[in-house]
Amino acid sequence: MLISFAIDQTLEVLDSVWNYGKGNDMYKDKRMENLLDLISTAIGGRIQAELPDSEIWSSSFLDAKSKLSECLKACKAWAEGVYTYTQQIWMSKTAVHRWTNEKYTNVFITNLMKRLEEILDIRTQVFFLFMEFFPKNVPIA
Repeated sequence: MLISFAIDQTLEVLDSVWNYGKGNDMYKDKRMENLLDLISTAIGGRIQAELPDSEIWSSSFLDAKSKLSECLKACKAWAEGVYTYTQQIWMSKTAVHRWTNEKYTNVFITNLMKRLEEILDIRTQVFFLFMEFFPKNVPIA
């Protein structure tokens, strides 16, 4: 999935934008929050596009697990990257431009991660129930 590479690149660009300029020309916290919201929504939408409903529920367990895990990993990479920049790098005493707002979290990404984890848990439980009650008929691949 190319989205992991795009996430890393996006975070680097956001860091450059954040540190660009001097004094009053520097990017404002509220403006960066708006930009983070826009990008978070775009990333979440892209991740959702990777998971058509029919594919999640009708594909084999291993295929669904792989796809769900990959999408969940991308969500977590974005959330952790944003946290690292807003709460560690940009808040450090040596930062050229300090983040002064509260901890940034995006509700859409947070809810998407929660839902992906729920779906993965359900698919896993169904798989193990099939293994328990119908060991010869379990579709693995």
